[in-house]
Order: sequence, then structure tokens, then C-alpha cells
Amino acid sequence: MTLTAQEISDRIEIDQLLARYCYAVDDRDWESYRTIFTEDAIIDDAVTGGIRSGVEEHIVYLKRALKRIRVSQHTISTILLDLEGDSARAMVQCICPMVVEMPGRATQTMLLGVRYRDRLVRDGGAWRINELVEANFWHLNVPQGFSF
Repeated sequence: MTLTAQEISDRIEIDQLLARYCYAVDDRDWESYRTIFTEDAIIDDAVTGGIRSGVEEHIVYLKRALKRIRVSQHTISTILLDLEGDSARAMVQCICPMVVEMPGRATQTMLLGVRYRDRLVRDGGAWRINELVEANFWHLNVPQGFSF
């Protein structure tokens, strides 16, 4: 399959968008997080105990859900991208170690894995996520009683 210059550019731009998503969540950079999504975007992380909502409601949820997480490191790979003009679908594997605050200033590191199923659109000349759904969730070493 031969890619056009536009398809190559689109793929690089989408790859950078997905990386910006990871850094925005890990850095709790909610201003950057807002720029990643379309205004009407839906974010669904119910499979991990989260919610299905729009961007602003999701920011409120994430601020609460990540309160006990000292450090998180979303690491994405194995990106399968289907482009069709100004829209795209992506499946993205993510492994995320998280350092959880425990009683007595102790910490415990847990490992989460998900597959993002994203719908993306070119919006105002830039790629944005229109829908992000988490699926295929697995976890390791989650502290007893922990929930987001």
C-alpha cells in the first residue's frame, strides 16, 4: 500500500494527538486535554470504573479519580489506524503503571492495560478525538478496595 503525502501527514498528526492525550492525563494538564477533543466528544471509560461523558464532565471525574495517583505513565503502542478523508478510526493499546498513595505515606504500583477505540475527525484543520472508548481492560497489583 502506497501512502500519499497527505496520508503520511495525517498519520503523524494523529500519532502526536494520541501522545498529547497521554501526556495531558499524566500531567493533569486539563487545558491541553480540552484541545485534544471536539466540542461534542464522548469519553467512555466505564470499563475501568469510570463514566461516559463529555469533556468537561470527564475532567471533573478525572480530578477526583486520580486524587490517590501520585504518578501515572500512559504508554501507547500497536496503533491501528484507518483513515477516510477527514475522519479516522484508531485502535490503540495502552499499558499504564500507576503509583497509588496508600495509608501511612506508603505507595503501591499497579499496572493497567486497555485498548482505546477512537473516532477522530479533522476539525478546523487539526485532528481531534470525537469519541474515545476504553475496552479490553486488564489489571495487575491493584490495591485491595481501590477504585477510581
